[in-house]
Amino acid sequence: MAGYQALTQLVQSGFTQGLGRNLEVFSGTVYEPLTTAVPQQFFGTSLIPTVVARGLLGWRPDVPHKQIEFAPQLPTEWDRLVVHKVPAGANRYEVEIRKSRGSLSVILGPGNLSQPDTLVFRAHLPLGSVPGEVKVNGSAALPSDAPRRTARDVEVAVKTVLIGRVEITVPFEPGYEISLPARVPSRGDRSRGIRMLDQRLEGDALVLTLEGPAGATDTISVFHRERNPLPVSFPAAGDPVDNYSRLTLRLPLSNLH
Repeated sequence: MAGYQALTQLVQSGFTQGLGRNLEVFSGTVYEPLTTAVPQQFFGTSLIPTVVARGLLGWRPDVPHKQIEFAPQLPTEWDRLVVHKVPAGANRYEVEIRKSRGSLSVILGPGNLSQPDTLVFRAHLPLGSVPGEVKVNGSAALPSDAPRRTARDVEVAVKTVLIGRVEITVPFEPGYEISLPARVPSRGDRSRGIRMLDQRLEGDALVLTLEGPAGATDTISVFHRERNPLPVSFPAAGDPVDNYSRLTLRLPLSNLH
């Protein structure tokens, strides 16, 4: 969540000054580039493809060993992503990711028949999810490791050889995902968006730690089988620097549908 917020803010800065380039020095008080920023430099912009490829898409090819680790983490609001000509050495792949409340599937192809890559697909599922039977091209497949469950997420790993078109589907009983309201600042604005510091399961409750403008009221969304809107109000006493205050919510799972 925090990584996606940082990525979108970095991309948005490309529309602030020197269109198409992302300034590397901003005021810490308001959304405004400092006069020391140089728009024709490429420091901020060059970071974006790396964050998208390795973070959001989770694409990490190991060319000497002809192996690809693929661990996409799409934002809560996204249900589909298509990426063309994704490189792994001399090979190029068409990649499609589909996500719903109870399923995650990926399609890759065409694989190199003479020198195929091995794919290690790591499905990151929402916290509290219960994985079902994994299928590769419609047939049941055993995970390469036992599902890894923590208080913050669930991971299922599948290993297969990329020959031709490969589709991997991971069904699961829905877990819990959080969506925060989007706030696009204008130049000169102070920060007013909600920050997600932590989300975890504790017993029979979902625990969220948030920061937001002191005294502000807003609505976040908790997705389980359906959307659960949740009003939040932040304490009036804020930090002396940014005027943000912290809020911890403990939500009984029985109240989330």
